[in-house]
Amino acid sequence: MGPKFSIRYKFLAVTTFLLTVCVGTYLLLASYIFKEDKRALVFDYNRSLVVNLSSDLENFVRGVSDKMELVAHFHRKRDKSNIKFVQDILANDHDLVWVGSSDSLDKIDRSLYLNEDYKKTYALEDNFFEEVLTVGRPIPFERLRREGEVFWNATLAADGPALIGVARSVIEENSKGIPVNQFAVLAFVRADRLIQSLRESHPIESLVVNAEGDILAHPLPEVLRSGLLEDQGFLKKAISSELKTQVLKYSTNEGDRFGAFSRALGGQLFVLSSVSEASAFRAVNDLFFRSILFGSI
Repeated sequence: MGPKFSIRYKFLAVTTFLLTVCVGTYLLLASYIFKEDKRALVFDYNRSLVVNLSSDLENFVRGVSDKMELVAHFHRKRDKSNIKFVQDILANDHDLVWVGSSDSLDKIDRSLYLNEDYKKTYALEDNFFEEVLTVGRPIPFERLRREGEVFWNATLAADGPALIGVARSVIEENSKGIPVNQFAVLAFVRADRLIQSLRESHPIESLVVNAEGDILAHPLPEVLRSGLLEDQGFLKKAISSELKTQVLKYSTNEGDRFGAFSRALGGQLFVLSSVSEASAFRAVNDLFFRSILFGSI
């Protein structure tokens, strides 16, 4: 005959079992609801983030493009007063550090403007933009001839000044509208303002890439080693997608992530953002485990 248990122990066992089931069911249900709400919040925030950053990026590039159009207008007018007028206007743009032109679309032919304060701040050589920088970060003239406008990463070193290269092909026409000449306006632009906007998105990781998948701006070196670019499928999907903005969940070797992208300038540039599922649900998981600990006590 097995051991006998008094009614009080049986009652206690049943009560404990029911309490455990109720608490466990509550925690699972609460965790599910919290995660669903958090997932919706992460998706909405990611979408809002890339849309806002994309708008800032377009405004940033549009300001640079306006200055480049001005340079193109006065390109053939070698009058000193015209050159001085253009240089004075360019000097008012804090983002522009160097502007030049190329008549042959295969090398820099003229230097039109240099931000002297920028040159002194980073102790740059006199020929830094014309020779040193373009050797380490060649200007994509082949793409420029093919596409008419290109953007590339012009940052020479990880600890050096963050720069973005911009080039635009210009076709001159005669009075009859017949093309008679082609040249390019080139510019190197500070990426500081873009990087600051990207940095403010922390803890969500974000960066700017061009249509070739080259990174133009990112807030921290750690982003390049993070899951944002670990799975190139996310980057390829963003570039090949016909949607202007999309939020999606994707997998990497480190786990699932929530990502979003937004196209800028008709698909010439892209803003990407991403956060790991573990980071997004850290607060929910902490609440879950603390609740289990409290219930156990």
